[in-house]
Amino acid sequence: MAWNTFSVEGKTYRADFVPQKTWENLSPITQSYGMCFRSDGKILIVKGSDVWHLPGGTVEKGETPEQTLEREVWEEGTVKIGKKEMIGYQNIKEILPDGKTIDRGKQLRFVTLISEVCEHTKDPCIGKKMDRKFISPEEFSECLKWGPVGDAILNEALKVYDKWKSS
Repeated sequence: MAWNTFSVEGKTYRADFVPQKTWENLSPITQSYGMCFRSDGKILIVKGSDVWHLPGGTVEKGETPEQTLEREVWEEGTVKIGKKEMIGYQNIKEILPDGKTIDRGKQLRFVTLISEVCEHTKDPCIGKKMDRKFISPEEFSECLKWGPVGDAILNEALKVYDKWKSS
Protein backbone atom coordinates (compact mmCIF):
# COMPACT_ATOMS: atom_id res chain seq x y z
CA MET A 1 0.00 0.00 0.00
CA ALA A 2 1.38 3.42 -1.00
CA TRP A 3 1.04 6.36 1.35
CA ASN A 4 2.28 9.87 1.95
CA THR A 5 1.66 12.75 4.33
CA PHE A 6 0.73 16.33 3.49
CA SER A 7 -0.32 19.51 5.28
CA VAL A 8 -3.26 21.81 4.60
CA GLU A 9 -3.99 24.94 6.64
CA GLY A 10 -1.72 23.83 9.47
CA LYS A 11 -3.17 20.32 9.74
CA THR A 12 -1.28 17.15 8.82
CA TYR A 13 -2.89 14.27 6.96
CA ARG A 14 -1.92 10.79 5.86
CA ALA A 15 -3.23 9.47 2.54
CA ASP A 16 -3.09 5.73 1.90
CA PHE A 17 -3.91 4.47 -1.58
CA VAL A 18 -5.79 1.18 -1.54
CA PRO A 19 -6.37 -0.59 -4.88
CA GLN A 20 -10.00 -1.71 -5.05
CA LYS A 21 -12.57 -2.20 -7.82
CA THR A 22 -15.79 -1.30 -5.97
CA TRP A 23 -16.95 1.41 -3.60
CA GLU A 24 -19.56 -0.77 -1.91
CA ASN A 25 -19.06 -0.97 1.87
CA LEU A 26 -16.77 2.09 1.92
CA SER A 27 -17.79 4.89 4.24
CA PRO A 28 -17.73 7.79 4.31
CA ILE A 29 -17.07 8.51 0.64
CA THR A 30 -16.19 12.18 0.41
CA GLN A 31 -14.73 12.68 -3.05
CA SER A 32 -14.47 11.14 -6.50
CA TYR A 33 -11.58 11.85 -8.93
CA GLY A 34 -10.64 10.55 -12.36
CA MET A 35 -7.48 9.72 -14.26
CA CYS A 36 -9.02 10.70 -17.60
CA PHE A 37 -7.25 9.42 -20.73
CA ARG A 38 -7.64 10.77 -24.25
CA SER A 39 -7.42 8.24 -27.07
CA ASP A 40 -3.75 9.22 -27.60
CA GLY A 41 -2.88 8.21 -24.01
CA LYS A 42 -2.58 11.76 -22.64
CA ILE A 43 -4.08 12.46 -19.19
CA LEU A 44 -6.28 15.43 -18.32
CA ILE A 45 -5.12 17.58 -15.39
CA VAL A 46 -6.65 20.84 -14.17
CA LYS A 47 -5.63 23.80 -12.05
CA GLY A 48 -8.03 26.19 -10.32
CA SER A 49 -5.57 28.10 -8.18
CA ASP A 50 -1.92 27.21 -7.76
CA VAL A 51 -1.65 23.44 -8.08
CA TRP A 52 -2.36 20.89 -10.84
CA HIS A 53 -4.61 17.96 -9.93
CA LEU A 54 -6.91 15.35 -11.40
CA PRO A 55 -10.45 16.52 -12.09
CA GLY A 56 -12.94 15.58 -9.40
CA GLY A 57 -14.46 16.73 -6.17
CA THR A 58 -17.02 16.36 -3.44
CA VAL A 59 -19.87 13.86 -3.66
CA GLU A 60 -23.08 15.85 -3.34
CA LYS A 61 -26.24 14.63 -1.63
CA GLY A 62 -28.13 12.20 -3.86
CA GLU A 63 -25.18 11.55 -6.21
CA THR A 64 -23.39 8.28 -6.78
CA PRO A 65 -19.59 8.50 -6.97
CA GLU A 66 -19.83 7.91 -10.74
CA GLN A 67 -22.28 10.81 -11.12
CA THR A 68 -19.93 13.02 -9.10
CA LEU A 69 -17.05 12.02 -11.34
CA GLU A 70 -18.96 12.85 -14.54
CA ARG A 71 -20.18 16.19 -13.16
CA GLU A 72 -16.81 17.29 -11.80
CA VAL A 73 -14.87 16.24 -14.92
CA TRP A 74 -17.31 18.30 -16.98
CA GLU A 75 -17.27 21.35 -14.67
CA GLU A 76 -13.48 21.44 -14.30
CA GLY A 77 -12.23 20.14 -17.63
CA THR A 78 -15.20 20.47 -20.00
CA VAL A 79 -14.80 16.92 -21.27
CA LYS A 80 -17.27 14.07 -21.52
CA ILE A 81 -16.25 10.63 -20.37
CA GLY A 82 -17.24 7.23 -21.66
CA LYS A 83 -15.78 4.10 -20.11
CA LYS A 84 -14.91 4.31 -16.44
CA GLU A 85 -13.65 1.91 -13.82
CA MET A 86 -12.79 2.36 -10.16
CA ILE A 87 -9.15 1.60 -9.41
CA GLY A 88 -9.04 2.31 -5.69
CA TYR A 89 -9.37 4.94 -3.03
CA GLN A 90 -7.31 7.19 -0.85
CA ASN A 91 -8.05 6.73 2.83
CA ILE A 92 -7.50 10.18 4.40
CA LYS A 93 -6.67 10.49 8.09
CA GLU A 94 -5.90 13.67 10.00
CA ILE A 95 -2.89 13.23 12.28
CA LEU A 96 -3.41 15.00 15.60
CA PRO A 97 -0.51 16.49 17.63
CA ASP A 98 -0.69 13.54 20.07
CA GLY A 99 -0.23 11.08 17.17
CA LYS A 100 -3.84 9.86 17.16
CA THR A 101 -5.74 9.96 13.88
CA ILE A 102 -9.23 10.95 12.77
CA ASP A 103 -10.76 9.31 9.70
CA ARG A 104 -11.60 12.03 7.16
CA GLY A 105 -13.13 9.76 4.56
CA LYS A 106 -12.46 7.89 1.37
CA GLN A 107 -11.57 9.66 -1.87
CA LEU A 108 -12.36 7.35 -4.78
CA ARG A 109 -10.08 7.10 -7.81
CA PHE A 110 -11.33 6.10 -11.24
CA VAL A 111 -9.76 5.66 -14.65
CA THR A 112 -11.82 6.93 -17.59
CA LEU A 113 -11.73 7.30 -21.35
CA ILE A 114 -12.57 10.76 -22.63
CA SER A 115 -15.28 10.53 -25.27
CA GLU A 116 -15.32 14.23 -26.21
CA VAL A 117 -13.17 17.29 -25.53
CA CYS A 118 -15.39 20.37 -25.72
CA GLU A 119 -14.73 24.09 -25.86
CA HIS A 120 -13.48 24.90 -22.37
CA THR A 121 -15.98 26.81 -20.18
CA LYS A 122 -16.12 28.28 -16.69
CA ASP A 123 -16.39 26.00 -13.67
CA PRO A 124 -19.72 27.06 -12.13
CA CYS A 125 -18.36 26.52 -8.61
CA ILE A 126 -15.50 29.00 -8.94
CA GLY A 127 -16.89 31.24 -11.68
CA LYS A 128 -13.85 30.99 -13.94
CA LYS A 129 -12.17 28.57 -16.30
CA MET A 130 -9.78 26.20 -14.63
CA ASP A 131 -6.54 25.73 -16.51
CA ARG A 132 -6.55 22.38 -18.26
CA LYS A 133 -3.87 20.47 -20.08
CA PHE A 134 -3.19 17.00 -21.33
CA ILE A 135 0.05 15.36 -20.25
CA SER A 136 1.83 12.11 -20.97
CA PRO A 137 2.01 9.49 -18.22
CA GLU A 138 5.75 10.23 -18.00
CA GLU A 139 4.95 13.85 -17.03
CA PHE A 140 2.44 12.90 -14.31
CA SER A 141 4.81 12.71 -11.33
CA GLU A 142 6.51 15.99 -12.24
CA CYS A 143 3.25 17.90 -12.70
CA LEU A 144 1.34 16.58 -9.68
CA LYS A 145 4.12 15.78 -7.19
CA TRP A 146 2.04 13.20 -5.31
CA GLY A 147 4.94 10.89 -4.50
CA PRO A 148 4.30 7.17 -3.91
CA VAL A 149 0.51 7.63 -3.86
CA GLY A 150 0.54 9.32 -7.27
CA ASP A 151 2.80 6.61 -8.67
CA ALA A 152 0.46 3.88 -7.37
CA ILE A 153 -2.64 5.60 -8.81
CA LEU A 154 -0.92 6.08 -12.17
CA ASN A 155 0.23 2.45 -12.27
CA GLU A 156 -3.27 1.14 -11.53
CA ALA A 157 -4.78 3.49 -14.13
CA LEU A 158 -2.28 2.45 -16.79
CA LYS A 159 -3.13 -1.23 -16.24
CA VAL A 160 -6.78 -0.52 -17.02
CA TYR A 161 -6.03 1.87 -19.90
CA ASP A 162 -3.65 -0.68 -21.48
CA LYS A 163 -6.31 -3.39 -21.11
CA TRP A 164 -8.87 -1.16 -22.84
CA LYS A 165 -6.44 -0.29 -25.65
CA SER A 166 -5.68 -3.93 -26.38
CA SER A 167 -9.34 -5.01 -26.48
